[in-house]
Amino acid sequence: MNHRVQTIRRIADIALIALFVAAIGLPVLDMVFKFDTTPNTEGRALAPPPKLEFSTTALKALPADIKAWTADHFGFRNLLIRWHGIMMVEGVGVSSSQQVVLGKHEVDAAGQTHRWLYYAAYNTMEYHLARVPFTEEELKQWKQVLEARRDWLAARGSRYVFVIAPNSQSIYPEFLSDENQRVGRRSRADELIDYLRQHSTLDVIDTRESLLAARRDQSDLRTYHRTDTHWNDEGSFIAYRRIAERLAKHIPAIKPLERDQFERVVRTTDGGDLAGVLGIKDHFKEVRLDLEFKSPLVRRVPRERYDDGKLIVENAEAAARGAPTMVMFRDSFGATLQPFLAEHFAKSVFVWSDQFHPEYVEEHKPQIVITQMVERFLWRKPPVK
Repeated sequence: MNHRVQTIRRIADIALIALFVAAIGLPVLDMVFKFDTTPNTEGRALAPPPKLEFSTTALKALPADIKAWTADHFGFRNLLIRWHGIMMVEGVGVSSSQQVVLGKHEVDAAGQTHRWLYYAAYNTMEYHLARVPFTEEELKQWKQVLEARRDWLAARGSRYVFVIAPNSQSIYPEFLSDENQRVGRRSRADELIDYLRQHSTLDVIDTRESLLAARRDQSDLRTYHRTDTHWNDEGSFIAYRRIAERLAKHIPAIKPLERDQFERVVRTTDGGDLAGVLGIKDHFKEVRLDLEFKSPLVRRVPRERYDDGKLIVENAEAAARGAPTMVMFRDSFGATLQPFLAEHFAKSVFVWSDQFHPEYVEEHKPQIVITQMVERFLWRKPPVK
C-alpha cells in the first residue's frame, strides 16, 4: 500500500513539475515560434526591442527597455488578454481596462442586443459627471487664447472657426450605468460656449445641438458607434452640415452637400477601438452606418498626399471655380469630416494636432482656419497659444 501511495505521489510530483516547466517554457517558446495567432487589438504601438548600444545612456536605459519589451511581447500575451477581457465583461460584468466603461445593452429594431462601451481616458467620465466646473480665470484664458488666434489670422486675411465635437456620453447618456449619470447641471462645454457667446464675437460651432436635434427628429438614427469612441458617418455628416452652413454665411459659394447625395451602407464588423482596448474586438460586433456617394461624379477630390504628417487634399474642380484654401487643426473626430469638407476648397490641409501652428498658416495662406476639438479635451488646462 505504501509503495502504491509513493508511486502516485511520484507521478503527481512529475506532473506538477511538467506543468510548471510548461508554464514557464511555453511562453518563451511562443516568443520565438509565435504559436499564438490572436491579433493585438489595443490600438497602440508596442515597445520596440531593446537597443544594444555601448553608451552610458543606452546601458542605463537597458533594464527598463527590456522590461517594457518583455511586458508587451511575452508568450501568449494576446490570447491571455482576450480570455481576461471576456471573463471580466461576461463573467464579472466589469471592464478589464480603466480606459473603458461598460454601458447598458440596447435592443435594436431587429431584436438584436448590443452593449455600449464608453471612453474613460483623459478624465472623460469625470468630465461627463460635471462635478468640477471651469473657474472664471480658466474661462478668461480660453477666451484670450482663442481671440488671439482669431485676431492674428484676421490680420492675414483668414477667418477662424472653433468647433466642438461631443463625447458619446453627451449624445447617448441613457446607456451609461446609473452610477455614471451626470451629477452637475452643466458640462464644461456648456460653460465655455455660454461664456464665449456672452463675452466674445468668436465664431464657435457647437455640433452637439445638431446631433441632439437629429436624435429628437429621427428616432431610428444612430450617430455614434456603440463600441468605438467616435461618431459614425451619419453623425459626422450632421456635424459637417453644421460647419458648412456656418462657412456658407462667410463664403456664399459654399453649397453644403445634401444627405440624399449619399447612400447608407450597413456593415457588420468586429468591435471598434474601445473593444480593442479590452482586447476582445472579435467578441463584440459593430453595426457600422457608412455613407457613400451615390454618384462618382460628386466625388471631385483627385489628389491626396501626406506632407510631413499633414494630409493635403487638392481639388482641381474647386480650384477652377476659385474656391479658397482651408487649414484645419483636428483630433481623431475630424478624420471623417475630411472628405466632406474637402469638397468645398481648392486645397485643404488637415493637421492632426490639438495645438495651433502658425507656420502652416504662413505656408498655405488659407482663407478659412478651423480648430476642431472633442469636448473631453476641455478637461485639460487652457491652451497656451
